[in-house]
Amino acid sequence: MSLPNHGISQTLNLKIHASVALAPQWSQLPKKKQPTLIQLRDAHIIPLGTEEGNPTVDLVAVDEDGNEFLIMTTANIVAALSAAMRGVKTRGQN
Repeated sequence: MSLPNHGISQTLNLKIHASVALAPQWSQLPKKKQPTLIQLRDAHIIPLGTEEGNPTVDLVAVDEDGNEFLIMTTANIVAALSAAMRGVKTRGQN
């Protein structure tokens, strides 16, 4: 499978749910449609990660069988997630 932008995620759909009850109930999906549960293990920041010289972040995760997964994203996405979390906390929705 070939991913655009060398596999680096440059956009992300962000959804904020007011409670656990309103969030997706992954365990309620049929077994074949349930996402694989992975645990973040490492984060690597690459200051000059893109051809344009922008920083990227590589997130390494592992599943219960020891399989490794790599998520390559931009620092802008990580910063946007951080800003969204600060906003949620500020509004008292944590």
